[in-house]
Amino acid sequence: MTIKEMHMVLHRNLGPFGTTAIGLGEMPLTIENNLGHDKGIETIHAALDAGCRHLDTAWAYYCSGGEEQTGEKLIREAMASWNGPKDEVTIATKVGHFRNFTDGRPTWDVDGRPENLIKRGKESALALGVDTIDLLYFHRPDPKVPYNESVEAIKQLVDEGVAQEAGISNASIEQIDIARGILGDKLIAVQNQYSPIYLDTADTLEYTAKVGLNFVCWSPLGGFRKPKDETKFDPFREIAAARGVSYQQVVLAWELAKGDHVFVIPGAHRPETILDSLHAGDLELTPDELSDFIPGFLSDGTAEDGRLLIFPVSKSTQLLMCNGSGFDRFSAATGVGYEDLATWEGFYDAAGKFYDWSGKPFCALDYPIRAVELCAMEHGSGDFYTENGWYDTGNAVFKESWMQFARSLAQGHVVVSDLYSNTQVMTGDVLSGLGSSAAILYYNDTVTYRDGTQEPMDLRVLPMPKTAGADALMTQAGVGLCAYRTTEQKAEAAALFVRWLTEAERNLDFVAQTGYMPVRSGAFDAIADYDNFPAPEESYRQLYAALKTMREDYSPVSEPRFEGYYGRVSVLYDGLRRLQQELPKRAAADEDIDALAEETWALFCSIR
Repeated sequence: MTIKEMHMVLHRNLGPFGTTAIGLGEMPLTIENNLGHDKGIETIHAALDAGCRHLDTAWAYYCSGGEEQTGEKLIREAMASWNGPKDEVTIATKVGHFRNFTDGRPTWDVDGRPENLIKRGKESALALGVDTIDLLYFHRPDPKVPYNESVEAIKQLVDEGVAQEAGISNASIEQIDIARGILGDKLIAVQNQYSPIYLDTADTLEYTAKVGLNFVCWSPLGGFRKPKDETKFDPFREIAAARGVSYQQVVLAWELAKGDHVFVIPGAHRPETILDSLHAGDLELTPDELSDFIPGFLSDGTAEDGRLLIFPVSKSTQLLMCNGSGFDRFSAATGVGYEDLATWEGFYDAAGKFYDWSGKPFCALDYPIRAVELCAMEHGSGDFYTENGWYDTGNAVFKESWMQFARSLAQGHVVVSDLYSNTQVMTGDVLSGLGSSAAILYYNDTVTYRDGTQEPMDLRVLPMPKTAGADALMTQAGVGLCAYRTTEQKAEAAALFVRWLTEAERNLDFVAQTGYMPVRSGAFDAIADYDNFPAPEESYRQLYAALKTMREDYSPVSEPRFEGYYGRVSVLYDGLRRLQQELPKRAAADEDIDALAEETWALFCSIR
């Protein structure tokens, strides 16, 4: 290995440490199914000789029931016997986890008590043979211990010089903010699981870039301790085959392309594995190669066991579609503009003003429960589903979100659509409809009012409202494919067809005629230059401008999958349609609005 070859390994700044963006995750060398002490030393030396300057271990990397801290001790021994520049190597370790047995199986458990973290941190320094640990992570939150108390212990270890810099692992955005408040500039990294099969932490990857922290991907290749859905690596295998490299290199390169703040620490059982991974830094993927499926779209068809059962072909979400001609008159009379409809607060306020001005409902909602759900989640409701597949009526945040909608419904400002809201918009019964993006197919060029008069629709398409000051969410529906596996030949043919159908150019042609969203980023990016929209072309351009905004600013969430759920929703909507016939009349007779809204809540609570 020449010096020139050694320095080919990609370098980035991890806080004050100039180190390699691709590190060695030591865990496979010392937990169950490792290949022995000597192979572990050989693997670490091979990584270091190849230019790797970032080693990651933990107090808990040892076999359940065996000698503790074997991972840290292996790192110490490997460093002591290596003849290279030791001062160039950044060593990170973690405290807060430990090993045990559950029903005879080796398992992991947590202990985030401050006294335990302080004790284990000092033990880690001794095991590594250093006076000061380069980077010490809090390994995993302990639900039995307030998070701030655990982080305070890490701060104490930094203050005492046991560790130079601090990190946290397996952390949410809320926990990141808590740690930032306690550790300040000494917090340099968040180490979370992230890979093509685990995109749940995409929000923290983006957030760390925003607040100036590094993001370290653990199990960047999907891990080896649990079965994984290998089909999710198919797009990476395609690129790898074309490049003549391993798909693992492509995966790591894709992760590193997420930002200069990103690091990966692939594990390895043997030298050959880590040497292959270290070449990922040599790969520069093209924009087309980086256009993977949009985060969150794959998860919608993924079962709880991680298997991808429904492959996405196109996606839809809810948008606000307005009769532009009517809105112009309303705006001229009241000063309400389209920008006022960007938030739920502004939307409901505008609905009230429109009713006062026209005597008509402002908007018909196709799926009002979706709007209520998203608003509640944006306000931090947490999980509000019960075991029987309905809603927790004791969730106060969810109820308040419902009541916001219900007050507007009770006054006649909004309505639950008769079937689909586009029909009511086209007859002028309402000014706008909140429904699927695919509804654009069913809007006419003109509005035909009940008295027979007509005017141009001048359709305006806007993103779904969101909660002011909160992370915006959007629901996702759409079209997917699944196939029964019969023979290997048919399975391969099905996979080839799906890949062909979702290639960027073909995916764009398929969806642009229907009002759906593409599932690949490359296709979405090409919409701006697309020239084959159906007439009226301007409506479709507005549609995709709104969808582009939502793709960039909103996070997709999946619809509920409970058995019998949609039957209950149907009962709810039928009940609301009955109530909306009488409640506005009673509101006009000065009955208390909150009391009327409570009647809709009583209906909601009656559904089981």
